[in-house]
Amino acid sequence: IIFSIPLSLFALFFFLFSLLSLPALRSHRLSFAFPHIHVLSRLMAQSAPEDPSRVLHLRNVTAEVTHAAIQGLAQQFGQVENIVILRDKKQALIQMDSVASASALLAAYPAGHVELCGRRVYLKYSRHQELTGKASNQGSILLVSMANNDYDIRAVLDISADLLHQVFSPYGMVYKIVVIQKQSTENRQQALIQFNSHDSAAHARNSLQGQHVYIGATVYFTLDIQYSTLEDLSIKSPSRYAKVFAGPAGVGG
Repeated sequence: IIFSIPLSLFALFFFLFSLLSLPALRSHRLSFAFPHIHVLSRLMAQSAPEDPSRVLHLRNVTAEVTHAAIQGLAQQFGQVENIVILRDKKQALIQMDSVASASALLAAYPAGHVELCGRRVYLKYSRHQELTGKASNQGSILLVSMANNDYDIRAVLDISADLLHQVFSPYGMVYKIVVIQKQSTENRQQALIQFNSHDSAAHARNSLQGQHVYIGATVYFTLDIQYSTLEDLSIKSPSRYAKVFAGPAGVGG
């Protein structure tokens, strides 16, 4: 009885040692013994800072944060080459003229965030060194967001394709307009506007970005305009909210 316990422990240790000696388990021995090492290495990889870039990534860009506010923030530190706002993701990308300009902007906010339009916006270097391809989003179709911070614009105004044509046609030939009919909790109405060329779309965007459009004496909405990644708008059934105004041959629809 005196030696039965030590012998049992010895047998147990011998059995565990034999298991760990098997080829199938040998490679996993450290994983079983020290799982926290692998978790720590993953966390270190995730928290590694991005390399310096002239492109900055912004988070928590809510509907209240306007293109003009982002432009005003960035242009204090250098020339702004491009701004892309991803409204659905509440993110934005700013391309500065140099890494030095982008670094100066970040250095001005060491806490990693800035207050814009009453919202705390977080900023850091982007993993992109330059906005190219789809990231640059510079085509002939504009994604237009219309909002008013004081009330839901959709409840007080029926925004049609014809109304938007009146607003945008002075700045270039408008081919098609689609007012997006989608239920959303955000206080905004969106539309897609296709121009005959990128130059026309750029002229409209540069002229109207951040402007207030008044319908009557008191009702108005503010324009937030971005480039769409779409190459063409398909309108199968024209309606009050989806209309073809012109085409390559200049024929109205």
